[in-house]
Amino acid sequence: MSNETQHKSSKYEAINVLNFLRGRYSRFAFGEVELFAPVYYPVAIVEMQLEERTFEDFETVHLAVLRLMELGITDYKLIGATLGLSPNYVFKILRILTGFGHINGAQVTELGRQSLAEEKKITTNRTRQKFQVDALTGQFLKMDGVVSESMLTERDKTRLVVAHIDHLDGVTVESLNKQLTGEDSGKYLYHRSDILHANVTAITDVRCVEIKYAQSYMLKMKDAKELFVFAKLYDRTKKEMKDRFSWGILRGIKLDRFYTPIGFDPKDSRLAKMYKLLSEQREEVEWEEEIPKALCRIYPFEEDDLVVDTDPPAVWISTEGLGVYRDSLLTILCELYQTGEYTFTGDYLYGAVCKLKTTDRDLRALAKLVAQKADKHGLSTIKQKLREHFETLEQYMSVADEITQVLDELD
Repeated sequence: MSNETQHKSSKYEAINVLNFLRGRYSRFAFGEVELFAPVYYPVAIVEMQLEERTFEDFETVHLAVLRLMELGITDYKLIGATLGLSPNYVFKILRILTGFGHINGAQVTELGRQSLAEEKKITTNRTRQKFQVDALTGQFLKMDGVVSESMLTERDKTRLVVAHIDHLDGVTVESLNKQLTGEDSGKYLYHRSDILHANVTAITDVRCVEIKYAQSYMLKMKDAKELFVFAKLYDRTKKEMKDRFSWGILRGIKLDRFYTPIGFDPKDSRLAKMYKLLSEQREEVEWEEEIPKALCRIYPFEEDDLVVDTDPPAVWISTEGLGVYRDSLLTILCELYQTGEYTFTGDYLYGAVCKLKTTDRDLRALAKLVAQKADKHGLSTIKQKLREHFETLEQYMSVADEITQVLDELD
């Protein structure tokens, strides 16, 4: 697994992830999001001791000595005389072949015979490697879809405000160890193409080291019967490092399977219960209070100038609501111009996705100006210009007017 620094969620992450998923998966591109909530998903860290075979080119003299041994010429002095080598040198080669596991005393081993047939130095090594297992289902995560290490957290270091999907109804450390060391343990060798390396020949020891929690997002589209959990995944099969990290599906379930007595799957129970719990918690939310709070954590609007709708949850703003300048305002204005609204959420909205909208012509004009200048000069450039401008001001009457003045001076 990769070695990464611990991930820290930003206040923009949830919406950035949602927008990315809508661009990547066509099924989420359109339609209304019913729930998009941060959750912690349990992942078991399993350590295995593996036997691996390696194939390398033989040194010519090693291969020649092994062939003579296979023909029954086992005396090192006679081998030396046959090949024109000193007895001491042949004796050292025999010790090396013993270390490779190719000979045992005067006998050529099965591994040695396979090496002769392949004309390759085949050796067996033992290594210890760590793998990830879905702690609810007991399924190994494949090479192209393990959770990025930076997104895995010990239970005592997780954020309490984020929902935890507990593994206690799924796979415990003890049951996982029993599963991996029992009669069916050999079946994991059949996953060498997507879980284990192709040269693994045996699993000699296995143990569950710990249960960690993946920082993830649960998504449910309105009127859909499917529920998904997304995590930042690491695909070790990709050649370019930049292509290895991407948000993708960690788990998906059919909700009707859980709620229908026939075909009930207990592996799905924790996800379905979490979805139900989040839905129930949203019914208790004081929307008029929590929606402005969630929005103002992103940018400090003047709350007295915000108009809140609760069904569906939305906030209406005007230029009067722009009390101070912050860089985050530019991101909001760009999306407001491009899509006609800005999407946001918050931890205390329990998965509800809200919209920021406006009917203010002045604000729409400002959003258009910002988006056009950002497209021409780059968003980071105009952020820097505006930051420098506002730092020189002791006071100002209108944030919108100041932004307009600075951007109008740009070519």
